[in-house]
Amino acid sequence: MRSGYPFRLYASPWKIGLLLLGSVAFVAIGYLMVLAPGARPSVWNTVIGWFALVLFGLATLVFAVQFIVLVVARQPLLEITAEGARLKNALPLRNPQPLSWSEIAWIAIYRQSSGRASAYWLAFVPRSPEFEAALANGVAPAALPPLRQPGVTHVQLNLVFLRVTPRKCEQLLAEIQTTCASEIARYSVHIEPGVQPMRLGALGA
Repeated sequence: MRSGYPFRLYASPWKIGLLLLGSVAFVAIGYLMVLAPGARPSVWNTVIGWFALVLFGLATLVFAVQFIVLVVARQPLLEITAEGARLKNALPLRNPQPLSWSEIAWIAIYRQSSGRASAYWLAFVPRSPEFEAALANGVAPAALPPLRQPGVTHVQLNLVFLRVTPRKCEQLLAEIQTTCASEIARYSVHIEPGVQPMRLGALGA
């Protein structure tokens, strides 16, 4: 288990690599359908082929940049220090403002389910009168209104680039709790145990 600051969360090279290779494969399929020598596609195949070329061509570019930044250059997705938490985005020209420990109400991991697919979010929920009152009344984070509030700094990380399972999410929370024990106690930050089901709109803009 990791300990000590800075606590950094890195992307999985395998996860980003597979996403990049998958996009390249669809670009190749689109090329074979409409641009390969001797290709005589139907109208339907032409539409599908160009759609694959454009959509997955852009995806390939995005994943290639993320692979260079997050894997080759080893930029972390998230950095936690004694001052607070900060997201480290690969694509934007500027990184979001950090959220200091004095501004953090609690830390939780949400599970967003859609059919058989699941997305996990690590959220550092900022303090507000509504959240403080809900926490005092024992209301679970997933039952709260949307987390994003105008004018309030948010640190919410989609764990899509990590190889995550509910058990690994619990281990991640335990590592954060161990590493940041002093600040968590000093500022009365609540750690919501386990993985919380996300209600619709909980992480909406």
